Amino acid sequence: MMKGNSYHVPHLSIFTRLNPRPIKTFSIKITTLTLLAFMSCMSYGQTSYQYADSGFAKNTSGAYQAAIHDFDLALRMDSTHSDAYYGRALAEYSLLQYLAALRDYDKAILLDAMRDSNRHMHENCNKDAYVYHARCRFMLNDAKGAIADYDIALAKDTGTADLYRERAAMKIEVKDYNAALTDCNKAIDMNPMNALAYKARGLARYHLHDTVAALADYSRCIALDPHNALAYNDRGFLKYMMHDRRGAMADFNKAIAADSTVASYYFNRADLEYEQQNLSAAIADYGTAIRRDPGREIFYFNRANAEVDVNDAKAAIEDYSHAITLAPDNANSYCRRGVEKALLHSDVDAIEDYSKAIELAPAQALPYYLRGSARMALLDYDSAIADFGRTIVLHPDYMAKAYYLRGFSKSKKEDNTGAIADYDLSIKYAPNNDLAFFNRAIAKVYLNRMDEACADFKRAHDLGSKGADDMLRKYCH
Repeated sequence: MMKGNSYHVPHLSIFTRLNPRPIKTFSIKITTLTLLAFMSCMSYGQTSYQYADSGFAKNTSGAYQAAIHDFDLALRMDSTHSDAYYGRALAEYSLLQYLAALRDYDKAILLDAMRDSNRHMHENCNKDAYVYHARCRFMLNDAKGAIADYDIALAKDTGTADLYRERAAMKIEVKDYNAALTDCNKAIDMNPMNALAYKARGLARYHLHDTVAALADYSRCIALDPHNALAYNDRGFLKYMMHDRRGAMADFNKAIAADSTVASYYFNRADLEYEQQNLSAAIADYGTAIRRDPGREIFYFNRANAEVDVNDAKAAIEDYSHAITLAPDNANSYCRRGVEKALLHSDVDAIEDYSKAIELAPAQALPYYLRGSARMALLDYDSAIADFGRTIVLHPDYMAKAYYLRGFSKSKKEDNTGAIADYDLSIKYAPNNDLAFFNRAIAKVYLNRMDEACADFKRAHDLGSKGADDMLRKYCH
């Protein structure tokens, strides 16, 4: 939406920002129980065993890099030991080395599948391997592959609520919301105290347009886990969607109180503050979001919009420039930065930005309109006339203004007949524009069409034109 010279566009969808991949929060800590399960599967030589045993112990203590070193030594002695691959993959996963972990889980699963004797001893290892394999795939943006892994894990163990919840999260990622809802229901039936299952079901229900039920699920999640910052954040959005701005702000505040490290929580609160025109608070919260995560283009872009509204053009230009550095293909950033440069009378620089916006989005009318205005300010009327013509072709919403400014530019080139034709069309689309009547009257004076000119001066006067009185006294006795 436009506000004066701000040229604001609507903010991005809040819910996308309120759910920053909500299920991508798997613990990277490896429990002693899980490690013991892996260690119980070992069946190899003493020296190799000692290295692997040391690696598992280091995993337990959080010394993951040292653990990888020990598993490397174990695998050098015997490259067929699946448990060493499992252990090394666990360490790599904990270090966020998802691709390396995925490869080691692949090797471990393959080796286990090749074992015919004592196969039952490896069933638990396989289940856990598929679960972590799925999590790695999710972190590598392969939700469909992750679902396939969870399917195998659940075939081995149907009694774990968290596996259904995690698979539901993957199904949400691929937009299979009804299937996700079914998995969430299974998880809740198995464990009615599973807070994360309610949160996942709330997200699925939101996507199924059942916001009331979604709100109830998020509230249940919070009741079970009152420190769940993301649940407050998401519930805040749902309240926003239900026009409960006060409730939304309260939940955003609670999300930040529960976890003050997450940039998106500040950003979401800033967007609501911006909507409420609490601009100083919005700018402060956008600033905190940027400090928490300086790599997000939208953070700079939205702070710049708020800075425009407090008439801080220099700060806005700086933030739009940051946004352009992070997202150089966003035409809106160039367009808006150009507006602020024009306000500082840097029309040549503004034209450069508008031209870049046109290059990136040639079907948008606004950059042509703005570039035409800047060229008109530089007395480049031929180029301005061409830009206003292109504006008129691209978007009807700009017709009244574009016809008026093209008419003005034509009058500056002494093409008064062409100017009058454009003023006529401008008045057709905006019949209460006193400037169009006033300038059409001037053009008619030059063509000695005095009766028509006086009628236009009279209409301009009636619409509030301050200069029309003088013209009426001068030309219309």
